[in-house]
Amino acid sequence: MDNDVCGLDNSRLRLSDKMKHIYERTSLVTQFQNIGLEVVL
Repeated sequence: MDNDVCGLDNSRLRLSDKMKHIYERTSLVTQFQNIGLEVVL
């Protein structure tokens, strides 16, 4: 964008990538497995 002074818009992750990143790098994986849920990414 014209007003993207520091390049943030070019380096931002998509929402789905952010969610995947958070899910894989926190305790959410084990917590979901503990209650019997499976996440399809």
